[in-house]
Amino acid sequence: MHAPAVCSRIKFQNAFVLYGIPNSLPSGSYSIETRDSYYWTFPFSWKKKTKTTIRVNVRSGLVGRMYDYEVDPRDIFAALEKDKLSIVN
Repeated sequence: MHAPAVCSRIKFQNAFVLYGIPNSLPSGSYSIETRDSYYWTFPFSWKKKTKTTIRVNVRSGLVGRMYDYEVDPRDIFAALEKDKLSIVN
C-alpha cells in the first residue's frame, strides 16, 4: 500500500555534497520526492517506511541521464543550511 508522494524543488546557490552520492553536486535546482510505504508484518500490524530521493542530472543535454539517489532528509536540510551560511558570508 502506497501513500501519495510529496514532491518539491530546492535550489542551491553553491556546490554541495550529500552522503551516499559519489560526487559533489553543482549549484542549481533539484527535485526531492518523499514517499511513505506501508506493509503488513506479523503479528497483525502495519509498518511504515519513508523513502526520500533526490533527482540528479548526470551529463546535461540530449545524452544526459537522470538518477534518483536515496538520501536522508536531515542531510538535505544540513546542506541547505550550509548553503545559506555561505551566501551570507
